[in-house]
Formats: sequence, C-alpha cells, structure tokens
Amino acid sequence: GGGGDVYGYDGDKISLDCLAAYLMDCVREVVACSEASNMVLEQIRPLSYTQIRFMQVTNEQMHTWSQDVNAYLAHEDEGSFETSVRISAADVVALLGQTFGTQGWRAVLSSVMQLLDESLRLRQAGHASWWLKREACLYAVSAMCAESDVDDLAALFRPDDFMHNVVLPDLAPDSPAVLRGSALHCLACFAPSLPTEL
Repeated sequence: GGGGDVYGYDGDKISLDCLAAYLMDCVREVVACSEASNMVLEQIRPLSYTQIRFMQVTNEQMHTWSQDVNAYLAHEDEGSFETSVRISAADVVALLGQTFGTQGWRAVLSSVMQLLDESLRLRQAGHASWWLKREACLYAVSAMCAESDVDDLAALFRPDDFMHNVVLPDLAPDSPAVLRGSALHCLACFAPSLPTEL
C-alpha cells in the first residue's frame, strides 16, 4: 500500500485507531509492570501529558456525536462496553494514579495545568479548536475523580477553585456542546465534596 497506510501480515489495512489502541495497551502494560516502575517514574510527566492529548475529541467523534447524541452518551458512559483511544488514554491516566499514588496524580495535574494554559493561549489567538485541549483536561480530571478519593485529591489541588475557575466558565451557553458536557460531568464527579454555595 502507499500513502502511509499500514498493513498487517494478513494483508488487511490497519486503522490509525487500531494502532493507537495497541499503543495504549502497550503503555498500560508498561505502567502496570513493577520492573518498569523506575523508568515510568522518570518519564511520568511527559507520559501523562501525552495521554491527556490522546483524550482529545477527534473530528470523527465530533461528526458522529453531532449526528447522534446517543452515540456521545454511549461513549461517555462508564458502564458501556464502548472503547476508543480516548477511553484507553483515560484508563492509563487512572492507572498512573493508582500505581504511583501522589506522584502519579501530581504528574497528571501538572499536565492538566499545562494544557489549560496552552488552550487559553490558543483561545486568545483566535483558534477555533482552542477548547479541545481544555475538554481533554476536564475528561482527565473526571477520570482521576472516578479512580480516587476526592478528599485525597483535595490534598493535591483545590477542587472548589478548579470548579470555580475552570469548570463553571465552561458551562456557559456559548461553550461548545462537548465542552459543556464534560464540564457538567466533572462538576458532578466533585459535587459531593464541594461547598453548597458554589
């Protein structure tokens, strides 16, 4: 084949999604491998950053979800059997926290803050896709919340400040629908531990 296409031994074309899923499986196994823990710790920050970037919504997902809101709901439902690179990357982020505790969550939160800054710069420069990195950050923080005790996370960052400064502004009517959806989900994840006046 030409044009950068990848083919398996059987001659079938392998999709980019399939290759990315294999990559996520490999990364997940390395993170979970106790013999590789020192290597992972040396690269935990760039690893968490890359995983959150893999959580960004794709054009294909946007098209599908705009045509069928049920497809969006099925994808975002934690109890569904839906799989994607986005979901696999969230699993790796959760595994970083589960495996490396505070060091893992700090790396994820540091990556979230970097990506939020990058998103803000894109927005200020007038890029229409500014919100994609921001939405991926909300997705990552929601994944963290689902896999850890909110009180433990509160020792690493202030959820009420994050909600006030990041999540609530993303619930604005002029925010892209997927960003609003992730903001609402993130708010729901932290709701039990937030002050009622928020």
